[in-house]
Amino acid sequence: MESLQSTARLVALVKRISAAQGHSTTPSNQLINQSGVPGFETLSRYISIWRPKPIHKRRSRSLIQSPPLIIFCSGRGAAPKNIAKYTEKYKYLYPEAEILLIESPTSSTVQVNLGTAIEVVKRHIELHKVVNTKGIVIHVASNGGAYTATRLVREIARAKVGQVPLEAMVLDCSPGKYSTSQSLRSAKRNLLPKNIILRILGSWAVYAFYGINIIVKVMLPLPDKATKTARSLNNPDLFPTKDTKRLYLYSKADGWIGHEQIGKHADDAEALGYSVRKEVFQKAGHCSLTMEDGWRYWRAVQGVVEDEKEGRQASEISDESADVRVTMPVLERRASDGDGYFIESGVVDEGHFVERSYEFMDREEEEHFEEPKPDFASLYETNDDGDPSWLDV
Repeated sequence: MESLQSTARLVALVKRISAAQGHSTTPSNQLINQSGVPGFETLSRYISIWRPKPIHKRRSRSLIQSPPLIIFCSGRGAAPKNIAKYTEKYKYLYPEAEILLIESPTSSTVQVNLGTAIEVVKRHIELHKVVNTKGIVIHVASNGGAYTATRLVREIARAKVGQVPLEAMVLDCSPGKYSTSQSLRSAKRNLLPKNIILRILGSWAVYAFYGINIIVKVMLPLPDKATKTARSLNNPDLFPTKDTKRLYLYSKADGWIGHEQIGKHADDAEALGYSVRKEVFQKAGHCSLTMEDGWRYWRAVQGVVEDEKEGRQASEISDESADVRVTMPVLERRASDGDGYFIESGVVDEGHFVERSYEFMDREEEEHFEEPKPDFASLYETNDDGDPSWLDV
C-alpha cells in the first residue's frame, strides 16, 4: 500500500513540475524537436520553428534589414543533417529572423497538415500590416519543397487572412518533372552496389521497377503534381509579381530534373513580370549545389533577400576634383563556439562581403569589448583550410 501511495505522490509531483514548466509529460526530445534539426521546436508533425533569442541590435546588421520570417520547405525525405546546412546558414546570416521549417514526407501520398504553419504566417501578415517590416522569404528544395510552398500559400489564400508579403523566393533545383530516363540513370549510378554480379541483378530490378511505374501511369493516369506545382508558382494570384524577387538555383548535372525545364520556368516567370535571377551550376547533383560552390550559392541568396541598395546607405561619398570616391563600410559578423567567437570581418559592397577575414577571440579578450556579442546556434567544425565549416555551407 505504501509503495502505491509513494508512486502516486511521485506521479503527481512530476505532473506539477511539468505543468509549472509549461510542458506535457511527453519526453522532451519528442515534444521540443521531433525534426532532429538543431534548435528547432516542434509545432506539429513535419513542422517546426526556430525562434531567435532577444539580442541587442548590432552594428553589423544596421545596413541589412533581416527578414522577419524565413520559410524553408525541404525536399522529400531530406535528412536532418542536410536540412541543418541551410537553416544554420540562415541563422548566421539573419539571426533576427524566425525560421519556419516544413518538411516533406518521403511518401508523396502523405499530406502534411499545415495548420500550425498557417498560424505562424498569419501572425507575420498581421505584423506586416501594422509595421513596415521586410517581407517573408520562402526557400524551397526540389519539387517536394515547391509543392509544399504552393499548398501553404493556397491554403492561406483560402483562409482569407491576407496576402503573404513575399520579399523573395528561392527555388533550389525546382520546379520540373522527374525525367524517367534521368531518374533511371541516377538510380543506377547512386543506388547499385559496386559488385559486378549484384550490379547486374540490381540493374534488372531497377528496370523492372521503372517499367511497372510507366505501365501504372498509362493505365491509371493520375494528376501530374509536378506540372501543377510549376503552374502554381507562376500564378500571379498566388504569388504576386510586384516587389517579389525570385532566385532559381540549378545545375546542368542534375540527375533528376533537367536544367532546361527549370530554365524555361524561370524565363516564363520573367515574361510574366517576376524579377528573376538565375544561377546555373555545372557539376553539382540534385540539391547539392553548395558542394560545388557554397560561397556563390549563398551570395546569390543574399542578393535577392537583401535590398541591393542597403549596402550603400552607409557609404561615404566625397567629390574632389570631379572624382567620386566611395568608402564602403566595414562590417563584422560573429558566431560563438563556446570558448570564444569566430569573427568574420569584411568590406561590404551592395550588402555583400567582398573582402573577408577571420579571427578567433576567446571570451577573456571578448569581455573587453563594450558591444555585447550574441550567441548564434551553428556548426563549428573546421574544414581543411582552418576556416569554420559553417561559412562554407
